[in-house]
Parts: sequence; C-alpha cells; structure tokens
Amino acid sequence: MKDLSKAQRKKKNMTLIIVLAIITLIFVGSFLAYRQYTHQQNDKIHLEKIQLEYKNLFKENEPNDNLTIAKVQSMKNETQKIKLYKNETQKLINDLTELENYLSLKEEALNVTTKDINKLKNKNKKLNSKYQKYIENYIIDLESQRSSIDTEEEKIKALYTDNTKTVLKDNITINDIEAIRLSLNTLPQEDIKKEGNTFLDNALNIISERETQAIEAEKKRQEEIKNAWVILNVPYISQNYNNVENGCEAASLLMALQYKGYLKNMTLYQYATDMPKSPNNNAQEGFTHDIFTKVPNNVPHWIAPEPLAKFGRTSSGNQNVVNITGSSLEDLDRELDKGNPVIIYLTSMFKTPGTWIEGAPLNLHVQLLTGYNKITKEHLIVDPWTYTTGRTKWIMPQQTVESIYNALGRQSIAIR
Repeated sequence: MKDLSKAQRKKKNMTLIIVLAIITLIFVGSFLAYRQYTHQQNDKIHLEKIQLEYKNLFKENEPNDNLTIAKVQSMKNETQKIKLYKNETQKLINDLTELENYLSLKEEALNVTTKDINKLKNKNKKLNSKYQKYIENYIIDLESQRSSIDTEEEKIKALYTDNTKTVLKDNITINDIEAIRLSLNTLPQEDIKKEGNTFLDNALNIISERETQAIEAEKKRQEEIKNAWVILNVPYISQNYNNVENGCEAASLLMALQYKGYLKNMTLYQYATDMPKSPNNNAQEGFTHDIFTKVPNNVPHWIAPEPLAKFGRTSSGNQNVVNITGSSLEDLDRELDKGNPVIIYLTSMFKTPGTWIEGAPLNLHVQLLTGYNKITKEHLIVDPWTYTTGRTKWIMPQQTVESIYNALGRQSIAIR
C-alpha cells in the first residue's frame, strides 16, 4: 500500500511539472507574440512617419527649394533601421536615393561650366524621369548664357597680347578692367566669375607694378635731369633796381665779368655811365639813345655785340671777352661747359621779335645765358630786369631760345 502511494505521488509530481512547463510555454509564447506585435506596430508607425515626411518634401510633386542632401540621407538612415515591411522600406529607400541623386546633380549643375553642358545632359538622363525636367531648366539657362560668357571671356582675352593671358596690353587702364569685372559678376556661374576675376586681378597687379616701375623710372629720370644741369652761379645785378632802365647789356656784361673775378666793386650805374655812346645812334659804334630812361620809347636803346665786347675788354682788362656772333646755340652750350657765361641777344619775355628799327627789334632784350640741361636741352637765362614778382631767371625750352636767337642773327658774347 505504501509503495503504490509513492508511485502515485511521483506521477502526481510529474503531472505538476508538465502543467507548469505547459504554462511556461504559453507565457513565453504570449510574450514573444506580444513583442513581435509591438515591433511590428513600432516599425509601422516609424515607416508611416517617414513616408509622410517624404511626402512633405514635395510641393505639387516638385521638390522643395530648401531641400538638402543631408536631410534625405538622414531619412534613408532612419528607413534602414526598419526591420519589417521590407517591400515598403525598399521602395522608400529607392525613392530617397533617386531624390538624393537629383539633389546632387542639381548642386553640380549650379556650379558646372558651360563647357560641361554635355556631361550634365548625360548625367541627367540617368535620373528618374520625374526629376530630369528640373535639371533641364539649368541646362537651358547654361546654353542661353553661353553667348554672355563668351562675350566676357573675349573681353578679358582682349586685355592681353597672348593666349595665356600673362602679357597685358600697354593701353589698358584700371577703368577698363573694372568695367569688365562689373559685367562679369552678373553671370551666375561662380567658376566662370572666379576664373575671370583672377585674370582681372592679375591685370590690376600688372598695372600696379607698371605704375611702381614708372614712378621709380621717373624718380631716376628726374635725378638724372637734375644732375644733367650745367649751371654757372653768376652774381645777380638788376638793371631797373639800379635805375638803369635800358641797361640790360651793361648789367649782363658786369654780371659775367664779376663772375670771372673782374670789376668786383663796380656799380651798374657807374658802368652804364662809362659805356661808350654813339652820337648818331649807330649801335655798331656804341650805345644808342638813353641808357637810363626809356625816352624815346619808339626805338630800341641798345649796343651791338662788337662794341659791347670791346668795352668789356677795355673796362676790365679781361682780353677774353669775345664777340662770338654767328655761333649756334650748341656752341654756346660748349662755352658754358668751360665755365664761360654768354651774353645772348633775345627779346623781352621771349616774345616774337617786333618791328625792326635801327638794326634791332623794338622789343630787344639782352640777357645772360648761365646754364643748360644736357638731357632736356632747356636753358637757364638770367634776366637783368627784375620783375615785380621777384623773378630774375628763366628756364626756357631749347626751341624757344634757339628760334629767337637765330631770328636776331645769333648775336652773342662769351666772357672767358
């Protein structure tokens, strides 16, 4: 009886274990089924959310203008996390990939050069047909802009003498360059503008360098001109300030002699008084009319080179006061090279010789040549008439001096 009860108890225990196992299996199965259901519901919600988000990327079937590649890639990543609904998720991924390809090509189209239009066309053919029309709009714009781009490129090319655009033409100005830049920058192609502006900046740099070189060259030239002057520092004597109205010959001669060391204490008034006069107003013999006043004012008051040179010799004892009438202006320059000032017969304020009376123009004015420039050929002339402005010297072009000097018969005296 005891043994049977033991067997019954063992059987009862086994039955209990089996029941417990069945309950456990039922619980686990229910849990897994619930978990599967939960995942399915979550994936469905997630998928529907992304599908709705994808739909909102478009307005009337056209991609939004502010849509970015990063946004699409983020949606693709989220879609790939969905484990269920394989068909739906794969379709969504494909749609997002096509959209991503379009956005990528759109970005490329915004920066593509007109030279690469054909490449852009070929890439566009690989897009989903619903996106192709949008890229075609960029292609149409590019093709329509080709003429404008060609025009700007020709303008830039015309600035240079060579095809490599390194040698700028001589007549190009900053205004020329900036005018081209203004029209160039209206183009939408950033690469075209960038390349064009590089060449324009290079042109400006060349102009700047040329200007710097020109300034340096001008500085050097001015220094050379400064050093090219031959100047004799002759002491100045004013005819009008010494009350010798017609004493230009006397003042010029006395300045030259004092420069050479003669008659240092001689006054102009006394020297003019000592000058030989012509009783019959013959300038070849002596001074004509009055040396101190302008009366009469309708005739020249003067003395010719030969009697003036003779007076210079006798008054100073310097026998090297020489009438060199007939010498060229270049000959006078050679006298200056030797340190010899030259009395030169010209006109007042270098005006055209007036009416000739008694062998000289009415506006005759004798002055002292004291310098010249070997480069510019200008001449430095000391004027014995002191102007109200205080002016006592003239720097005159060679052509002006030579023209008047020749017109008056090349009359001159060298004080050696």
